[in-house]
Amino acid sequence: STALSRSPHCDGMWLPGADLWAAFDLSRSLGINSEGFVTGGAERAAIHMLHRIVALLTMAAVLAVGIQAMRTGRMLRPVGIFVCLVVVIEFLIGVTAVQSNVAIGVAVSHNWLAGVLLLGLLKLRAA
Repeated sequence: STALSRSPHCDGMWLPGADLWAAFDLSRSLGINSEGFVTGGAERAAIHMLHRIVALLTMAAVLAVGIQAMRTGRMLRPVGIFVCLVVVIEFLIGVTAVQSNVAIGVAVSHNWLAGVLLLGLLKLRAA
């Protein structure tokens, strides 16, 4: 999120631009600055905008699944509550990562919590 330090939009844009396709060009070279951050232009900002949009859609879907699990019965209620709590915490950690200019601990916890969320969803799927 070093490409986009403002939330929720970037330079007045709400949707990723045409630079999104350039971001997926694996032959392009990446520069790294003296602080260890990858340098880049509009294509990095487009990736972050896409990540934010997909994250909101995913959060809505996971909350819907979690709420449905809570309503289904006593066996799934704890897992539904767990999934809803984890997805909200995941969202808040993602926002914190943007606002704090990506402290590495926050970024790692964002990735770790995504794995925990996946385990909760797999538990629901197995039930």
